Amino acid sequence: MTEKQVLKTVLASFDGETPEALQEIWTASKIDFDEFLERPDEFRDPSTGAVTGLIYYDDTKPLGKKWLHVALVEANRLGYELRHFLYEHTEDEVDFNFVCWFLYELLIIQMIDYVETAKEEEEEEDFNF
Repeated sequence: MTEKQVLKTVLASFDGETPEALQEIWTASKIDFDEFLERPDEFRDPSTGAVTGLIYYDDTKPLGKKWLHVALVEANRLGYELRHFLYEHTEDEVDFNFVCWFLYELLIIQMIDYVETAKEEEEEEDFNF
């Protein structure tokens, strides 16, 4: 399985501008795909520092600003409370870092599910030989 195959399949499950936003966030994450395949769960949470391209606010803020509308559409689709997109102690300031990480997590969870399912199917095929 290649990075291109996984992304193509996962991104096809989203509508509108979401695939474009998620592709850009994946690229910005700077994750080595082979490392991701070896240890996918280590990349689930961008706040751990494992996602080297999305550590600094200077990296996440522009992406969060650019794709805020996509994050809001996806959050609404998932029934996610939009108040999470605001800074904790304000009612009118968007936390663009959180917006970026939300979109990243939306993508990475789907990628992990896809990879784990593909590995299980591959193991079943090998077992049934």
